[in-house]
Amino acid sequence: MQRTRLYHKINYALLFILLQVCFISAKAQPSFKMHKIKLPAEVSYFDNQFSSIQIFQNKLYLISESRLQDNAPAKIYVADLSGYKKYLRDTNRLLSFSKYNIENLDLLRKKITAAGGDYEGIEATIIENGNVYFSIETETSSPDCYIVKGVLQNQQVILDTTILIAVPKFTGADGKAIYNAGYEAMVKEGDYLYAFYEYNDFLQANYVRVLDKFSFSGNQCQHLFPIQRLPFRITDITATGNHHFTAINYFYSGGGPDAVYRPAIKDMILNKLVLSDGSYKSYSRLVDIYINETGISWQPIWEFPSAFRGYNWECIAAYKNGYFIMNDKYTTQKPYQSELYYLERK
Repeated sequence: MQRTRLYHKINYALLFILLQVCFISAKAQPSFKMHKIKLPAEVSYFDNQFSSIQIFQNKLYLISESRLQDNAPAKIYVADLSGYKKYLRDTNRLLSFSKYNIENLDLLRKKITAAGGDYEGIEATIIENGNVYFSIETETSSPDCYIVKGVLQNQQVILDTTILIAVPKFTGADGKAIYNAGYEAMVKEGDYLYAFYEYNDFLQANYVRVLDKFSFSGNQCQHLFPIQRLPFRITDITATGNHHFTAINYFYSGGGPDAVYRPAIKDMILNKLVLSDGSYKSYSRLVDIYINETGISWQPIWEFPSAFRGYNWECIAAYKNGYFIMNDKYTTQKPYQSELYYLERK
């Protein structure tokens, strides 16, 4: 009898602790209000296909994918963030921009072609101390993506044509690259540049490529650093301090070659996020990325509201008490356009 009572007391105590942990975890999850910021028609034009955003010296940089193969100009739009809150309060106020050209990207594209690559566009960006680092995505059949470096100078980005670092793609069990995957996110951590592959759901092991960013050269030293297996896609990432980063974790509902991003049928937890009545639905959330000495771990922190989960979110930049986020061009309905939001922490 006493043993039975003790058993129940222990169970009640464990249940209480579990409920407390769940309560604390739920309380710790941030909540955001989405503020849409009105963009000039030239900036929201769908064919800009923005792939990343950065904040440097209180200016917001919107980086176009710059699809040279489609005769799109290589460019960045730049806005002053002074008094940014007035754009959150007044949804009719236009955020004004300057346009910076990206010089020498065409010359680097020719070098990529000569090396056997098929240029697709700019993906990830780091801007630090006036230096600019871009990752260049290539078509699926190309074995490598690339990282290039330039400087901000006289309202333009001037790329160094002597720096073209090949970054090999990760491959599946069949030895082939994952469909439409490149290095969509990059961050600086200490003296190193971390390049995140879009696909991190390999069964055996998953890695981030790490480069010594202060000694960029033709023979750039690269290291593999383990990352906890992560479903869907990583499409962009931003630093939040103390070795933590926030990344966009996005799932596109399409089939065909895009089906490689679908979770295993037996994974009921993930399928609850992306399956509804037997049909796949697009899904997007923010995840916290933590880098320590031994590897990279993650945990979910916020789901986009259902009306926005089908946006192809490709851009995020931490600012003040929230984030600027942006899609490339794809929304949940036509006509497509790029949309900029500020996620204000409640």
